[in-house]
Amino acid sequence: MFASDDYSWKTLFDTNSKSVESPFFTVLPGHIIQVQAFGFQDYVERTDDSERKVKQVACLQQVLFTENVRDTLDAAIGKGNCDCVMHGTLDKYVTSVEAYEELLMDGCSPSIDSCNNQMLINLPGVYRFVLNDQNALGVVRIYIHEISATDFPWQSKLFIA
Repeated sequence: MFASDDYSWKTLFDTNSKSVESPFFTVLPGHIIQVQAFGFQDYVERTDDSERKVKQVACLQQVLFTENVRDTLDAAIGKGNCDCVMHGTLDKYVTSVEAYEELLMDGCSPSIDSCNNQMLINLPGVYRFVLNDQNALGVVRIYIHEISATDFPWQSKLFIA
């Protein structure tokens, strides 16, 4: 019935989260990422009434990586100028974040919040969610699950793309 026999949910934010940036996740061609969120407050916690009310949200960011042969980056890594991650056993390659920015569609940023706690993403790419409130850490929980587009053929207003 589903793209794989493993219908498990992957955790982006949970009660143990320490960063407002989620781990990266990838949407492959022909697949859909289903997002479910729990625990959002209506507004960011304010220190006093003079602060403007702002919705507590997790904004969707698009991320672009570059990959280089390790030899060409040894100098940059040695000087601490490269935020790089090694590819497991492929130690001659280094991957680094080239660019990231909030995803915009018709000038609006898709986000998860207390009013919109479901999302379907079918635009291939690498993404992450970023919380706009440090106080949401340990309270907000966001999970994702990958579904094959052939197993999810109907249209939905929850789609991003």
